[in-house]
Amino acid sequence: MSIDGLKAKLSFESYCSSFQQTKYLKALSKPLKSAGSVSFQSGLGVLWKVDTPFPAKVLIREMEIIQWPEKGEPVRINRSRSPVLRGFTDVFLTLFSGDFDALLLAFTPVLSDEGNGWQLVLSPRSEALRSVIHAITIDGHDFIEEVRISELSGDETLILFSNVSTISCKIEIDESHLLTQ
Repeated sequence: MSIDGLKAKLSFESYCSSFQQTKYLKALSKPLKSAGSVSFQSGLGVLWKVDTPFPAKVLIREMEIIQWPEKGEPVRINRSRSPVLRGFTDVFLTLFSGDFDALLLAFTPVLSDEGNGWQLVLSPRSEALRSVIHAITIDGHDFIEEVRISELSGDETLILFSNVSTISCKIEIDESHLLTQ
């Protein structure tokens, strides 16, 4: 498979799934675990909803990240102010949309066939990203199934996706007002 073939395979108008995330920190003996759902709508962004261990919502848009607590006003973060944050969040925006242009500017890709699936290893191009991220490894078949983020510190994040749908995935009405501001 080529990068263009993978782009075509992962190009969705909408995408939703469950996720389980495990963060391995060198400083802790046990990993940190969270689970929830992720939704993507083309042109709107990626919404991460964490259900456990405690509720949280994060919306990744082209120019900003919006986080909001259970109570209170949303907090907006301009992605352009941090090249590392932008590089990290570009991975999810571009993977779910199939728009790899920004991804290929920030990372050097190595794509390989893995049985009946594929694996994409991304190595950071910029010094700012290389100072934090060693590599991002994405595995899948018809959809993204696993994302592994290996940091220079030795910390690692593993995100597993399941129950994937690309039909009628919408960001909930109570959150859609954040997309129009």
